[in-house]
Amino acid sequence: KARKQGVAVVEGNKYDLLELHRAAAGSRDQMAKATWHTIEVIDEAASTRDARRVLVARGDDGRPHAAGYFVWDDDAMYYLVGSSDKDLRSSGATSLLLWTAIELAAERGLIFDFEGSMIRSIERFFRAFGGAPAAYSVVRHTPRVGLRVERATKRAIRAMGRR
Repeated sequence: KARKQGVAVVEGNKYDLLELHRAAAGSRDQMAKATWHTIEVIDEAASTRDARRVLVARGDDGRPHAAGYFVWDDDAMYYLVGSSDKDLRSSGATSLLLWTAIELAAERGLIFDFEGSMIRSIERFFRAFGGAPAAYSVVRHTPRVGLRVERATKRAIRAMGRR
């Protein structure tokens, strides 16, 4: 769809991504600043190793529709952060951008890791590419007394169910 509309994916720079990210963040400016600081730290390390790429999907008028920041190691390419122009999200540019990154990973003999999302619409979008979801663990500190009470309660409920 994006190609039919004249969208092409080209190599960009972190400032192309920042421009889209700031516009998309809007009132969440603090979140945008925190994300940008993290990207700066990662970019410093990844650029010295030639292990990162910024891709930008631009319309034939030069306007950026979407951008993504990708890093890789010996095994995989990771989609760290992406953003898109809210007025152009229906152009299909993000799909084309990610497909281009997947092709780049394949050329390098790497797997592509979307890094997932807890936002259902984004998760559905990522699953549409046909990848296999991978489980992850969340570890939380639980006070010892509370943990004992919870375990005892679960055991009691299970024991009642067996009777």
